[in-house]
Amino acid sequence: ASSSDSAAKVVITAVGADRVGIVSDLTQRILDNEGNVEDSAMARLAGSFATVILVSLPPTRVSGLRDSVTKINGLTSSVLEATPAEPVRRKFRNVEMKGADNPGLLRTVTSYFSQRGINIEKMETWCEDAPFGGTTLFNMKALV
Repeated sequence: ASSSDSAAKVVITAVGADRVGIVSDLTQRILDNEGNVEDSAMARLAGSFATVILVSLPPTRVSGLRDSVTKINGLTSSVLEATPAEPVRRKFRNVEMKGADNPGLLRTVTSYFSQRGINIEKMETWCEDAPFGGTTLFNMKALV
C-alpha cells in the first residue's frame, strides 16, 4: 500500500536473539500504531536476528510506536526519522565475488566502491567451506 505525503516515515532497526514470532511481534506493534511496512530487510545470523524496517504512519503515532517497539523483551531497537530519499538512479549493476576468505576483504571491496563514488544499494555476504582444500570461501552479492 502507498502512504500519503502527510505520513511520517521512520526506520526501525532491531537486533536480538532469534526466536519464533519475533517478526510477528514487531509487525503487530507497527499495526497497533496505524503503521504500514513499506520496505524491510531481515536476516538470521548465527543465533541472532536483525532487521531494518521502513514504516509510514500518522505523525501522531511515532512516539507510541517508539515506546512500543523499544519495550520488546530481548530486542535492542531504535526508531528514527527516515532520511528523505534521493531520486532513484535507474541503472544498477549486480556484482558477485567468490574467493578465499581473509580478514579485511569486505573492507577492501567496500573501500573500492566508496573511493569511486559507487553507492551500495543492497549487499549480502556469507562464508562457506570450499569443496576441496579445506579453506573458507567468501561470497558477496551486491547491487551497486
